[in-house]
Amino acid sequence: MSDLNTITVNSPEKHLSVECFHKLNRARNVSFQMHLQIRQCEVNGLPLLWVPDIFSYISEDISAVLEEAKALGLCDDFTGNARIGQVSL
Repeated sequence: MSDLNTITVNSPEKHLSVECFHKLNRARNVSFQMHLQIRQCEVNGLPLLWVPDIFSYISEDISAVLEEAKALGLCDDFTGNARIGQVSL
């Protein structure tokens, strides 16, 4: 017997690719290392000319993951793009 709030849908599980998993980990690790590096810099020190490039790399990685998640339909419930045959409660 199933719960009233549970609907079984015969569809394959949707997962992000290994490449996207690596991109998320890289973005997390790079941003953490930036945090540590910037905290150690002196207030009147040299400008951090590399920061815009690093943010660009992080943005590209996160954008790629987000596009894959959207293409797989992993964001449909909260973006309002429910596809035909999908049921949300």
